[in-house]
Amino acid sequence: MLEGSEIIDQGSKNDIYLPARSSLADDPGDERILLVTECLGAFLFVCLGGMVIAVTGDVEAEEMSCVRAVVIALTDGFLYYAIIYVTMKMSRGKGVYFNPALAVALTVQNLYLNVKPTIVVDLVRLLKTTLVQFFGSCVGAAMVYMVVPRALDGLEKTGVASPNFGETDGEAFLLEIFLTFILTIVILNVRRNEERKSSIVIGFCFVSLRLFSLPLTGSTMNPARAFGHSVVGGAFDDYWIFFFGPCIGAVLGAVTWLSISSKF
Repeated sequence: MLEGSEIIDQGSKNDIYLPARSSLADDPGDERILLVTECLGAFLFVCLGGMVIAVTGDVEAEEMSCVRAVVIALTDGFLYYAIIYVTMKMSRGKGVYFNPALAVALTVQNLYLNVKPTIVVDLVRLLKTTLVQFFGSCVGAAMVYMVVPRALDGLEKTGVASPNFGETDGEAFLLEIFLTFILTIVILNVRRNEERKSSIVIGFCFVSLRLFSLPLTGSTMNPARAFGHSVVGGAFDDYWIFFFGPCIGAVLGAVTWLSISSKF
């Protein structure tokens, strides 16, 4: 069984986040770059993804048809791949995929691996990273409504996530936990790979999860993305599902991955 330090020694310590207690802890400039890239990534993902949802909503008269679901899922996957690749390059491999839930998961990973342990520093940086992600998401959602005609004519077209097709709140909550659990395990497994390879794997995983779950809940797997659309769309009734669900799923994924990794 490997201890935490042995797991780290198998890969680059600089690949461990949050937010890397190695170089980032000593270089405020690197931390600023990380925060900027996280904000930029959230903005681009929410803005471009939201535009696809709004435009296809016009074409399909707001119905979540099979064609519309496939177009949205594929577009989201390609966007996720491209933006992750660029932001990870810019942040020198220390990004958290512009997702607060994944930031929480990677914080759990760091605390378990015990890299220069300072819990307060970790939590402060987690808070700063999450705040810039929420801000970027809000700006991205606002851009959708400024650019796409009639984007506010119906929540189905705005990207506001909510249970559909008879899904209860409890079922939607469990689904968000499950989806983020799978996404977290995949990301932790490929995180140390070269950026392009890991980005492709993450993109394909994201497409697969979105394809079957999009009609049911909107499947954000990202509290920041759901927050931006909810703020601009003025719809918070179901937001608790898309905040707590992904966070719980990400923590469970991190704990599961760490438990499995320690066996090899």
